Amino acid sequence: MTFDMSDLFAFPFILYWLIGLGATFILGEKCVKPTIDKLVKTVTKKVKEITTDEEEMERWDQISDFDFPGGKQIGRIGRLIYYFGFLFGSWIPIGAWLTFKVAVKWESWSNIAKVPAKIEEDPLAFGFVLRRYWSTLVFQRFIVGTGLNILYAGLGVFIAYGLENIIPFIFQNIK
Repeated sequence: MTFDMSDLFAFPFILYWLIGLGATFILGEKCVKPTIDKLVKTVTKKVKEITTDEEEMERWDQISDFDFPGGKQIGRIGRLIYYFGFLFGSWIPIGAWLTFKVAVKWESWSNIAKVPAKIEEDPLAFGFVLRRYWSTLVFQRFIVGTGLNILYAGLGVFIAYGLENIIPFIFQNIK
């Protein structure tokens, strides 16, 4: 049995889809976390501007360091849903996933950013400001992470469709 290059292209669309999916995941794995880390550093810099107390900064470091593997897994699932949703033009799974994410985060934000019914201490106290910065950081991580995952899934689909159109054209012109 001999290997002919045309064997590779018996079902070429699957190969293109896999390359596009690979590009989506490589971009997501290599680019989302560094962007999120920059966000954390930016907000941490703002926190450092309002306090010099080491104990307060230690509190901030404890609550802002939430690099949980669950977040990465959720991002991966999202990229997969976005990729195949874009690839097949199916918006329902994308909408359902985004609705699910917003509903879950809504509950989280309402607890993190919640202002007490009665403020017994000065509202400019560090704890209150810290809570505001933390809720902002959680929101930014959500928006930026989701946006990047959607962008990278779109780029992966663009690559898949690009290959689907370019490769056959190249092989037709080689013969």
